[in-house]
Amino acid sequence: MRAIETYGMIFPMIPKRTPCLRDLMDSPPPPGSVPTCEMVGVLNTLTSIVSSLQVTYALKIILGESINDGRVLFIDPWNESFEIISVARRENCPSCVLSKYEYLSRRPRDVELCGRDAVQINPPRESQIDLSRIFERLQGVLDVRLTEHALYMKGRDFQMILFPDGRAIVKGAGNIGKARSIYSRYMGV
Repeated sequence: MRAIETYGMIFPMIPKRTPCLRDLMDSPPPPGSVPTCEMVGVLNTLTSIVSSLQVTYALKIILGESINDGRVLFIDPWNESFEIISVARRENCPSCVLSKYEYLSRRPRDVELCGRDAVQINPPRESQIDLSRIFERLQGVLDVRLTEHALYMKGRDFQMILFPDGRAIVKGAGNIGKARSIYSRYMGV
């Protein structure tokens, strides 16, 4: 799914049944080459349309109904256009035919979250962290609150939600560099 400016895209994929994203495009675009909703915005009705259609596809899959296998739906409600293109499974597709998932083995990039003045920080390595130890260390330094699923921290000009796998959402940072700096300062990495 993608929704940006006035257009969206829906491409339902079911492993071993439908073509995959690699059949549509062999590799992801280089970082920074595709506009984000932070940069260009997104039509609020578009997100409702795209998400509603995604839920419909999910219900059809759960109920065993047929879906538009291998078809991508492009939607532009502003210009009142809907277009469907067919995507065929490539005989040598690295993902859905050869089961090579090199993009899954890479560390996810840190990402600015559209419209939220927030950044998701992905830790340099996968590891479980002890939120209660970090909670104890930061009491008196920051306003901290520990729940079963996350540690919430509030500083003078930021908020951070830390998850047990080391991921964090940093709000108020303004950009990825500052969010990484805040994460490093309080996580010690």
